[in-house]
Amino acid sequence: MAGMIICIDGLDGAGKNTQSTMLEKKLRNMGYPVSLRSYPDYESRYGKIIREHLTKKITLNVYEFFLMFVADMMKDKVSVDEEVKNGGIAIMDRYFIATVAYQSAGGFDFEKAKAIESIVGLAPPDIVFYLHVPVSVSQERKIKQKSLHGDSADRHEADRVYLSRVMNMYDRLYDDKYPDGTAWVKIDATRSIEQVHEQIMNVVTEKIGKPGKQL
Repeated sequence: MAGMIICIDGLDGAGKNTQSTMLEKKLRNMGYPVSLRSYPDYESRYGKIIREHLTKKITLNVYEFFLMFVADMMKDKVSVDEEVKNGGIAIMDRYFIATVAYQSAGGFDFEKAKAIESIVGLAPPDIVFYLHVPVSVSQERKIKQKSLHGDSADRHEADRVYLSRVMNMYDRLYDDKYPDGTAWVKIDATRSIEQVHEQIMNVVTEKIGKPGKQL
């Protein structure tokens, strides 16, 4: 079986972590070789710097911030490429599409962001599931989630104007079907967790068939 990269992306609070975890568990139970990565990886040296910026402990300029996200993904490039080469399915809870959307909304040049991602050679996803929710729902879900852990929304989650710009960038990437050759599936993520998971699984199983089948 040829490998593939599946990206689950969208605004904060869209359900990416939940759906990525459910997909990974389902595919593993079906017998597929599968891995799950989440970006930013707050356990990495780069992710820790990203978190410090988001929680306002430090302030990075837009160029520094962009490159932290790129470095965070690049640290896994060799392992991801090897997995896919050997027939594995790499699930990404956010990937470089999110970096382009969020950092362009924050002031980084949109076309330059796409060009840099191409230059560094991060493997493009085969499928992007774009979990779409209104900004109001994104904020409501994220604030509720943070409050359960005694945390407050970070500098991005609390900024409705910024999140609206991020959504516009996601919609632009969806319309462009960036990067070339990637299949985008836009999903109404205001529906139930089970309904969203079912739609994702319908698309994935149609693509990969049974274990052992060539993609």
